[in-house]
Amino acid sequence: MILDDALDPHSDLRYIFLFMEWSMHGALWLIFSSFIFLVSMRYSFSLITRYELTVLILGLCVDLIIVGVVKGIVRRPRPPFDIKDQLYEAPLVDKFSFPSGHSSRGAMLSILCLKFCSLPHFIIPFVKLFPFVLGASRICIGRHYVSDVIMGLLLGYAEGNFVQYLPLYTVDLLKQMFPLIFGSNEQGNT
Repeated sequence: MILDDALDPHSDLRYIFLFMEWSMHGALWLIFSSFIFLVSMRYSFSLITRYELTVLILGLCVDLIIVGVVKGIVRRPRPPFDIKDQLYEAPLVDKFSFPSGHSSRGAMLSILCLKFCSLPHFIIPFVKLFPFVLGASRICIGRHYVSDVIMGLLLGYAEGNFVQYLPLYTVDLLKQMFPLIFGSNEQGNT
């Protein structure tokens, strides 16, 4: 029943799953967070905010690179029941299925959100559950096999736990290396 609705191109459930797909699109996340990152560096937001945004950008870049390389090496085709309605795909790798980039990104962002955001206690279970729901939606709409999603989740959890150990001084280092982009370091860290 759920799979039939998810595979029907006109069902409400499919539209919900497609919204989840678009919400975790790598290009969308990279463009939006890069803009906020540049503004935070240019206008000397607090050191902690700039650090967290630096970690986010690094995490997104690491995720896109690892998933892209693995997809390019493995080259597993998408399931035969996939409806070709994915928007703004990267032509070189998005035609491949293994691993699920949306699942890895969802898991990585979940880890970083739990680490850096002060969340009300009742929200925490939803943040922890989101990558699994997202992964299930990827299977239901026919984009991925179960193993694609499992590997994506494992990659994302590893990436999230890895990038959060970026040293704090990286923020000042970036500002010193690229003063024309990020502004001068004269204002100091607040």
